[in-house]
Amino acid sequence: MGTAIARAAHRVARDMHRRGRLSGTRLPLLTALCAAGLLAACQSVGAGASTRPQAEFDQFKGAWVYAQSCGWQHSAGFEFSSDDSGTITGMWAEGTQVRGESGKLTGELRDGKLFMRKCRIDVEDDDPAACPNFGDESDYVVREGDRLAWYQRFGTRGYLKSLELQRSVEGVEIRKDDDCEEDQ
Repeated sequence: MGTAIARAAHRVARDMHRRGRLSGTRLPLLTALCAAGLLAACQSVGAGASTRPQAEFDQFKGAWVYAQSCGWQHSAGFEFSSDDSGTITGMWAEGTQVRGESGKLTGELRDGKLFMRKCRIDVEDDDPAACPNFGDESDYVVREGDRLAWYQRFGTRGYLKSLELQRSVEGVEIRKDDDCEEDQ
């Protein structure tokens, strides 16, 4: 399950290194993405995820990534899977050149949107957000053409679009976002 995220993180790191954009300060996020991928390959997510027919889930299945080539070098990744019963589980990772987070997720499909409950794997065991303590639904993703739009809840403002991710495909280079306001 998590090997696709690890491969995507490796492709991003390799490309950034070739272009002289990868330094020691950018390694924490890529390390988090790789760790999430490797953890996903070795662990399964616990009970509590909802179930849905496989056909409805297929549009979300697999690894999705976002990589910024400028500014803070923001990166994010999701990998979604489901078992024979339709239970939706996965891994997530997000960060910048300064810091990153990663963890597990469970999902529920409603009205074409995949609502997520997440927990973090890179925190102290007594942290209330440490896995397997999944939080409230704070995010959802929805397909917008060939992209996956990630919406996050921002207090009373409700859900706002955060990023557009692309499907990670073996052998296909990841298109990086080079639109960074702080660089202009």
